[in-house]
Amino acid sequence: MDGLVVDRWKLAGLREILRRQLFLIRLGNNRAVRYRQNPRTCHEQAARRAACLAGGKSVQSWPMGLLLLLLLFVVPAGPGLWFWCRSLAGGRWRHSAGWFAGTAVLLVLGTGVTYLAGSLAGGNLDPEEACHSDGQTYDRAYRRANFDEYTQWFPLHDRCHAGYDLVPGWVNPALVVLPVLAAACLAYAVRLAVIRRRTKQGTPARSASSTADRGRPPAGGAEGSAVPGAGLSGGRVGESQVHQHRRQADGGSGGDQV
Repeated sequence: MDGLVVDRWKLAGLREILRRQLFLIRLGNNRAVRYRQNPRTCHEQAARRAACLAGGKSVQSWPMGLLLLLLLFVVPAGPGLWFWCRSLAGGRWRHSAGWFAGTAVLLVLGTGVTYLAGSLAGGNLDPEEACHSDGQTYDRAYRRANFDEYTQWFPLHDRCHAGYDLVPGWVNPALVVLPVLAAACLAYAVRLAVIRRRTKQGTPARSASSTADRGRPPAGGAEGSAVPGAGLSGGRVGESQVHQHRRQADGGSGGDQV
């Protein structure tokens, strides 16, 4: 039970870190707007920030960290999506185990992106500000009473109050459908690979059996196969030779009697 509580706290901390990254990006945009409106104030803030840096205080680059996090999903998905579309356009996807395996990988990446989008719902460091920006009231009593709701791994929820959720409604259904489709594509890819392997193993056996059938003597009797023209008429040729021997024997016996 204690381990589950710790995991929930870790999840809440991770979500707050990611929200902080988006908040700092938005803060940078707001500073740009303020600079256009009042350049003098912005110069004073920049001077104070430089003084803090000179005093040894470090500033973390959260936007760069968020960019690297997104690249972890975009870099593998880009080439994979290109090969996926190429096979789909060529019509080779129906019997391609690699295409279905690649589809499963893309669906898994889509699941990760969807989970990230749901975890960053609101896009702000403070959930209260996110609720106010959406025109909703922030109910602290409700959030205290339902602490487990927005710290659990699944389903994702971040409610301002009982009737409004910062997490979009499509996120949780997508987190169910995408993994199921990925598992189905992976299972079908394994099935196609097994069928192809069995087909390759059965082709040499069939060719060997056909070669053996070609080397067998044709049916028609052992006597007929010993003479030229053996085949189905081998028995008839043997019978004609027997009759010729009998006639010769009869003719020879008749000559002896004379």
